[in-house]
Amino acid sequence: MTMAPLLKKEHGRIDWNKPAKAVHNQIRGMNPWPGAHTVLGERRIKVHRTIASTLDPEGAAPGQVIALDPEGILVACAEGTLEIQELQESGRKRVDARAFASGRGVAVGDCFSSGGTDA
Repeated sequence: MTMAPLLKKEHGRIDWNKPAKAVHNQIRGMNPWPGAHTVLGERRIKVHRTIASTLDPEGAAPGQVIALDPEGILVACAEGTLEIQELQESGRKRVDARAFASGRGVAVGDCFSSGGTDA
């Protein structure tokens, strides 16, 4: 029997320089604990539900928001794009991406980052 290493919060930090499929699998694997997280501006964001796509981000930087649509927030990865469908700002309720984008002022061109803290 092989034991898996214990998960730590830093394992949930999203690296947008990975392919969309790898980021999607990380988010699924970190649910429910420790959760996958990223930073948008000064805000820590926990990502709950996504869909990976092979859609070419057409020169966008990894982590950059390339589109907002009724189903989610499309974010560029190193290869392909990730559609964020459900997320949660630190200290707030979990919401769908459309409500988050309209209520929190997310715009095309904004950039998610890995951030430097695991708090």
